[in-house]
Amino acid sequence: AAFRAANGGLPPLCGSVPDMHADTKSFVALQQIYAERARLDLGAVAVHFDALVRAARGSAPTADDGKLLELVCKHVRDVRRVATRSLADELAAPDLGEAAMTLFEVDDESLKPQAPVCWYAALRAADRFFVKRGRWPGVVDAELEADAAAVADELRAFVSEAGAADAFGDALSEKHAAEIARFGAAELHAVAAVVGGVASQEAVKVIAKQYTPVNHTYLFNGIAATGAVFEV
Repeated sequence: AAFRAANGGLPPLCGSVPDMHADTKSFVALQQIYAERARLDLGAVAVHFDALVRAARGSAPTADDGKLLELVCKHVRDVRRVATRSLADELAAPDLGEAAMTLFEVDDESLKPQAPVCWYAALRAADRFFVKRGRWPGVVDAELEADAAAVADELRAFVSEAGAADAFGDALSEKHAAEIARFGAAELHAVAAVVGGVASQEAVKVIAKQYTPVNHTYLFNGIAATGAVFEV
């Protein structure tokens, strides 16, 4: 932070040269310029780092501290801070407006009903059905039509309470509720494999602290083989 404050908000240079078309002589010369600037930036950051470490623990940074600082400077432009809402926050007050706006990015009106955000809303309607009745819609064959109607009511209520009814428009319909009731909370192995693979990949990112994990709700539509991430 001290380095950026003294350098117009810019982080230290990592020293690597991006890919480009150039002759060998020019490229090598550019590499040397980048490497020298990275070395100078590292030295400037090290001055601030030394002062902070001495103030915090009363001794100079160790050789291992220096190696860590060099690693941080090399990859500082890849550092990301990901702050997600909790699952409790999402369930209590979903921020559905921005997610629903993705429907405007779909030019073909016939494809909008299969947009992942529509199925997110439909699944949340199923959750509301479960909370009130203690079972998932469609698990009782004799109640299929009644369950579909109840899910449709929950779907309309959900998007209305989330302030996103206008954004969804005609993309959402009773057909979504009917499909939710028809599949009866089934868990298909093929869909589970895809979603499980995504979940494990994101878990590795978090554990290893490498690459940027999704933020924060991923939804896979097995009907249209599409997926999306929503910050709801």
